[in-house]
Amino acid sequence: KNSNDGGLSARFNFNVQSLKPAIKAIDPSALSAGDKEQNIKVAGEGFNAGLTVGVFFPGNTGETPNATLSSAQITNVITGSFVMRLKLANPGTWGIRVKGPNDGGSSARFNFNVQSPKPAVKAIDPATLTARDGDQNIKVNGESFRSGLMVAVYFPGNTGETPNAILSGERITGLSTGSFVMRPKVGSPGTWGSRVKNPNDGGSSTRFNFNV
Repeated sequence: KNSNDGGLSARFNFNVQSLKPAIKAIDPSALSAGDKEQNIKVAGEGFNAGLTVGVFFPGNTGETPNATLSSAQITNVITGSFVMRLKLANPGTWGIRVKGPNDGGSSARFNFNVQSPKPAVKAIDPATLTARDGDQNIKVNGESFRSGLMVAVYFPGNTGETPNAILSGERITGLSTGSFVMRPKVGSPGTWGSRVKNPNDGGSSTRFNFNV
C-alpha cells in the first residue's frame, strides 16, 4: 500500500516449506555391536514429532533402508535432537536417514561405524587353583568371545604389558560367546594374569588376575 491513498497491490502468496531434517552427530559416537537395543541420541535440526528413521545395515549402499524406526523407538523429540532405540547386531558401517511427518522431507544419509564388542573376562572356574607341572583346564566366563581368540598369560611378577605366553589353537576349547576353556600350565604360586584378544582386531579384554 502506498502512502496518501496510493492504492493496494494485488495479494501475492508464497509458500513456506518445513525445514528439512538434517543429522549432524550421534551420541555416543563410539558404538559396539550387541544383541540388545541401544539408546542413541541424534543431534541436528528440523526434527518434528512423528518423524521416522530409515536404517541401513552394513553393506547396504542403496536408497532403500533395511528397517524403519517409529513410534516407541523414537523418543524425546525436539527440533534439535531425538533419541532412537536401535539394535546394532553386527559391526560395520551403518546408516540412518530421518524423514519428517506429512511429507516434511528427508535428511541426507548419515553413516556411522559400529565396532566389534571387546571381550570381557568376569570369572574363572575353578576359582581356586593349585600350582602343578601339567596343563590345567580352566573355564573362563565372560562375554563377546569369538572363534579364533587368543589368551595372553602373565606369570607372577609380570606387571607389564608383554605377556609371558600366548594360548591359542588346541589350547582353547569349548568356545561360546560367554565362555571357553583354556589349558595353561600353572607351574608356580602367585598372582597370574590373563587377557583375551579377539581375532581380526576385535579388541582385547582388560587384564584379569587370579591367584595360584
